Amino acid sequence: MMRISFVLRDQLDAEFKNVIDLVLYVFGSLGFENFTAQVSLRDPENPRQIYWK
Repeated sequence: MMRISFVLRDQLDAEFKNVIDLVLYVFGSLGFENFTAQVSLRDPENPRQIYWK
């Protein structure tokens, strides 16, 4: 089951950190110690364009 959440702009920072904490907890529980992550951003003026950071 997929859960979709909506947050207000002023909640975004805290919610993003909560998601990162959850991912780190899950990865740690599974024994992953050395990994990298990427964040993608959408161009608000061109929603089909995705930038990888």
